[in-house]
Amino acid sequence: MKKFFKYFLVALIILPCMFMFVGCNKSPTVVGFEKTATNGLYDTYTITYSDGTADAITIKNGEDANDVTVQQLYEAAKQAGNYGDEYTMQDFLEEYLNFDVEINNQDNAHLGALSAVAVYCEFPVYKNQFTNTRQTVMGSGAGVIYQPEGATDYYIITNYHVVYYASSISQNGIATNINCFLFGASIEYEKQQNEYVYGEEGIECEYVGGSMTNDIAVLKVKDTSKIEGTDARPVVVADSNHVNAGDEAMAIGNPEGSGISMTKGIVSVDSEYIEMTAADNVTPVAFRVMRIDAAVNSGNSGGGLFNNKGELIGIVNSKIMDSSIENIGFALPSTLAIRVADNIIKHSVDKVAKRATVGITLETKNSRAVYDPSTNTIEIVEDVYISLVTADSLADGKLKEQDKIVSIAVDGKTYAIERMYEVIDLVWLMDAGDIVVFNVVRSNNNLPVSVVITQNSINAVK
Repeated sequence: MKKFFKYFLVALIILPCMFMFVGCNKSPTVVGFEKTATNGLYDTYTITYSDGTADAITIKNGEDANDVTVQQLYEAAKQAGNYGDEYTMQDFLEEYLNFDVEINNQDNAHLGALSAVAVYCEFPVYKNQFTNTRQTVMGSGAGVIYQPEGATDYYIITNYHVVYYASSISQNGIATNINCFLFGASIEYEKQQNEYVYGEEGIECEYVGGSMTNDIAVLKVKDTSKIEGTDARPVVVADSNHVNAGDEAMAIGNPEGSGISMTKGIVSVDSEYIEMTAADNVTPVAFRVMRIDAAVNSGNSGGGLFNNKGELIGIVNSKIMDSSIENIGFALPSTLAIRVADNIIKHSVDKVAKRATVGITLETKNSRAVYDPSTNTIEIVEDVYISLVTADSLADGKLKEQDKIVSIAVDGKTYAIERMYEVIDLVWLMDAGDIVVFNVVRSNNNLPVSVVITQNSINAVK
């Protein structure tokens, strides 16, 4: 989110004497936790399981003999069992509380900062159009470090509206000079006459390409040594198709251009569409986004949204600006953002994204929530049907109306289809010459239908 846009495209746990726990589909489960004896400074706690068995742990109490911390219980169990340092808190929780956890997940959330950059863009504009005098203005945003598999170059993924300014007189409105700073670096730049001069820790980047209607742009780091030899790392990308409402989310951005900072919240809605005007202030667009309640401010645009493992789940790009609404922000899902970014890199000569057109219109039926007891999560799934086949398209004569799409195979990999957007997003992976196999249900029969992607079906996306 650039500063000059009105609309933003951005403890100890104390255990009481008695507990009742709900297990996670294991047997037996913990059904009771009670202090059963006291001997001076030492208390005995009995853990009762659903199969009738029990364990006892004796620990030294604190000033308040009624309060015991999880850490104390862990240390007591470690000592009683003669365990070494390899016996972790996670082992303790799984053994005594029968609870599957990844104890370091929350600690890992901050690792996303090692993939974060603050982005600063220079735009030439008319100071006085009648006298043809010009000046340079600065816009700021954020981005994430990205390295495609097998590549040696480093790229920065950010929002298109971070590197584009409608009032700029540069070619295509793209910033003429772009510099980034790693998390922890000293952000130094100053304007000397009509040019900006950056400190030693500035990383010069060049524009690779972008898509305004998808709000994704890709930059290339000119000097890889600025990243190599540091703790900075390419972002680890999670599959956003399996991000659910209620999952933790940390937004890392560059609010007000003041440097990288973090805000934390949850995913409020896993997938929805928002309509707005694109960065050119003219083109209407509809972005598929995740809704989040983490605080998003000017300068957060292009920054990463991370899960509690420090993996990328989205690219922050907008928020609702209304005095009666607080903390409703949006992020482009990571799986879609990375596919668009890879596509832009592939077509870097033209500096655009290009996408195949298959020629089908989709509809959904039987949308429902499905609970997965193995992960204790709820996902929305829906049946995806073809409602219309465009005449003379790649699909004409092959796919039919009311075909139910079960899965799609692209480049030898099969993707199960449980949401309509999964079909739409897969188009970014299709290239000329690919044989794409649609596995459909037609008249109660499973049927594989092959569609060959032609060069004529590949078109640039604005």
